[in-house]
Amino acid sequence: NILSTFYFMTDVEDVNYDTVDYSIDEPIIQKLFSQLKETKSKVGLHPSINSWKDKETISIQKQKLENAVKEKITNIRQHYLRYDVMETISAINELGFTNDSTMQFTEGCGFASGMCTPYSLYDLKNRKITNVMETPLIFMKKKDYVKDVEASFQKAKPIKKKKKKYHGRFSFLFHNTDLE
Repeated sequence: NILSTFYFMTDVEDVNYDTVDYSIDEPIIQKLFSQLKETKSKVGLHPSINSWKDKETISIQKQKLENAVKEKITNIRQHYLRYDVMETISAINELGFTNDSTMQFTEGCGFASGMCTPYSLYDLKNRKITNVMETPLIFMKKKDYVKDVEASFQKAKPIKKKKKKYHGRFSFLFHNTDLE
């Protein structure tokens, strides 16, 4: 009964940061999309490195993923957690995303937004509440950021207890390159 969302990249914008070792059109990835649908898992967009400041780039990549998955994509998480509160929120709201999970510390774990429950994002540019719910990440496991994985897991334990106390969610992110 664990809710899972799998974020996929569609394009390489900068070879130094956008590491994509698959194509969403490959038969094996198409089979994976079918398996994810069967398990009621969600598919989300993990846009390229500079998309956070370019609505058109996000739109193109969203359309590519929707075509590959054959369903509407409503989940997004920005690459390298890059975000502009004036532009990114407005863009993802206008593009029809309803869930974002970008808000997180780049190292370690904790309540980066002060929350462990989803909340509505506010569009500062247009001065209105959006249709996008932020599901804040509590813990990100990535070798590049977290050198001592076991110590990180130990630090997460009291946060997990606090999350439970407030009936929140423990949103955990791991990267496909870290599946050891």
